[in-house]
Amino acid sequence: MDEKVEALASSEDIAHAPGSTPPVTARSFDINELQAFPEKKLKALARDLDLYLHPARSRHQHILDIVRASLGGGATVTAEGFLDQVSDSFAMLRWPKLNFLPLPEDVSVPRALNEQYQLRPGQKIAGTVRLPGQREKFLSLNEVTSIEGQPAQEWMQPTHFDKLTPQFPQGRIILE
Repeated sequence: MDEKVEALASSEDIAHAPGSTPPVTARSFDINELQAFPEKKLKALARDLDLYLHPARSRHQHILDIVRASLGGGATVTAEGFLDQVSDSFAMLRWPKLNFLPLPEDVSVPRALNEQYQLRPGQKIAGTVRLPGQREKFLSLNEVTSIEGQPAQEWMQPTHFDKLTPQFPQGRIILE
C-alpha cells in the first residue's frame, strides 16, 4: 500500500517539477448555474479566468464574456433550456427563470441537430455548447445530451397529438 502512495507521489513530483508548467485542468460550467450566481461570484470567476468585466455592460453580457473565455480556454460548457423556434433555419434555448426572454447568452440550436432529433418547440433540451463559427452570431449547441430528461440516444419521438387514436370509455362515468 505504501509503495502505491510513494509511486503516486513521485509521479506527482514529476508532473509539478520546478520549471515545468502544471497541467491545465479545464473547468466545466453550466450556463443555468452562472445565471443564478450573484454578481460578486461572477466577478471572482472572471478574476480566476483573467477576464476584465467592463462595468458598463449588463450582467447577461458578463455571463456571455465568461462563457466565451472559458470555452476559449478549453472548458466544457453545458446549457439546458426550452426550445424556441425562431425561424425555419434555427432555434434558440430559452430559460423559464428568465421568462423566456431573448438574452445575449442564448444558445442557438443548429438546423442539423433540430432535424436529427426531430425537435419541436417547447421541448426541454440539454447539451454542450461551443463558440460561434465564422458566420454565426450566438453560442451554438454542439451536442444534445438529453431531451425531455432522457438521454438523447434513448429518446424516441412521441406521436403527434393529432395522430393519436382516441380511446372511448369502457364503463359508465358518473359525474354526480
